[in-house]
Amino acid sequence: MASSKKFIHRDSACCLNHEEVRSEQTCSSCGEAFCSACVVTLQGQVLCGPCKNFRVRGVDRPSRVSVLALVGLVLGLAGLPVGIVIPFLGAFYFVTGRASSAVVGATLGVGLLLPLVGLVLSWRALRALAAKPHLAGRVLALTGLVAASVSALWCASLGVMLAFKR
Repeated sequence: MASSKKFIHRDSACCLNHEEVRSEQTCSSCGEAFCSACVVTLQGQVLCGPCKNFRVRGVDRPSRVSVLALVGLVLGLAGLPVGIVIPFLGAFYFVTGRASSAVVGATLGVGLLLPLVGLVLSWRALRALAAKPHLAGRVLALTGLVAASVSALWCASLGVMLAFKR
């Protein structure tokens, strides 16, 4: 059975919306020709109505927060008390003679574990955020990175001080 649909060829020199008006500009997104009444300039680009609506709708959409940045923040912040208090207690007991150097080493290891994991995850989150600009969470990842760094530096400096104390 033959199709009764006939294809109408439109004149590309005329506006897509107004067949009687000559096209003056081309939409930079879809490439269709339009008259000046059918296009707008948005962020330096000439866009037709549907393409403009699509772009504006995407701008209003909230960014998705990076899960990696959030986990890095939580581990970095949780690592602050763990990485500061536990090694400090081990050092205190070592200095007062109530703990051996093995205990101090274990407390430094435990104190470094959480901050180092937070440091690595926050760093990876920052790299992922740089590659995917539509994701949000740079401040979260940076905060996790700073918190984990402070805790890791505290543990490392405490370990160096105790090594010289021996």
